[in-house]
Amino acid sequence: MKNLKISLTAIIFAIIVTIFTGVYAYTGLDVDTKYEISMPDSLTNGTGTVNAPVSEDMKYQFVEINKEKYDTLKKYEAQLELMQAYIKGEAASWEDSQANAEYEDLVSKYESTYNEKISDLYTQYTSIDSNSIATVRSLWIYELTDYNESNWKNSTDSKITLDLTTFTGTKYYIAWVKIGDTLDAEAYVVTGTKKDDPTPTDPTPDDPTPTDPTPDDPTPTDPTPDDPTPDDPKQEEPKQEEPKQEEPKQEEPKQEEPKQEEPKQESPKKEDPTDASNSGKVLPKTGVNSAILGLITIAGASAGISYRKYRKIK
Repeated sequence: MKNLKISLTAIIFAIIVTIFTGVYAYTGLDVDTKYEISMPDSLTNGTGTVNAPVSEDMKYQFVEINKEKYDTLKKYEAQLELMQAYIKGEAASWEDSQANAEYEDLVSKYESTYNEKISDLYTQYTSIDSNSIATVRSLWIYELTDYNESNWKNSTDSKITLDLTTFTGTKYYIAWVKIGDTLDAEAYVVTGTKKDDPTPTDPTPDDPTPTDPTPDDPTPTDPTPDDPTPDDPKQEEPKQEEPKQEEPKQEEPKQEEPKQEEPKQESPKKEDPTDASNSGKVLPKTGVNSAILGLITIAGASAGISYRKYRKIK
């Protein structure tokens, strides 16, 4: 009972993950069971040719996958190819030199690609026969991402084509092919060839960028004759200097102020008694007054001294 609950829980979880991720594994077992369709090993410029007995009604589509799924599918394909070569060698008792050489090449390629000894692979199976091949093929089919029934494209020339110009970088796809009721699939890795959009450093003729302006582009780097931009010195210099020419006119009264004060500085010259231009009377008067005052002072001093001496004698 406990194991049943665990199993049901795992199944429900797987269903939820599948619904939300939108990735569905192919659950059918009718993938070219008779090996009637031969898919191309690789695509050249996104195109490959499918070999089939009848291809008039061939349809195809590409389903994108991730690198992990691509690697898993390719590993199962390598194991299938190894087992088929081993069975072929066993059937010939390893006396077919060509079959032996092909098998040895496949063994060397597998071990170098996946870093796994071929003996480790064979120990997973009781024997290498049709049953072991069917087991590996079932694992490969389980890893296939399902196709979309509404995305089929018709092909009348047995070719499948993927448009590489719609993306850049490396991508991984499964190509599904349908001929009548027979299905086949193959995983491919391709590189997109979409061209990058023009950058600002490489503008188109219609791109009015500053690096390559059009004749009608009024940019500062290429003004028109009627464009009064600051870069035209002939038109702007007179306008900029007009305020400078008016400034001296406003300051002229300030420069003449000292001239109005000159009479005040010369007024002492009119009162200078040493000025000989003042009628000649001032100099004699000044000299007499000074002499009289000097004699009076000396006489007074002498009288005072004589009076003191007289009193001492008396």
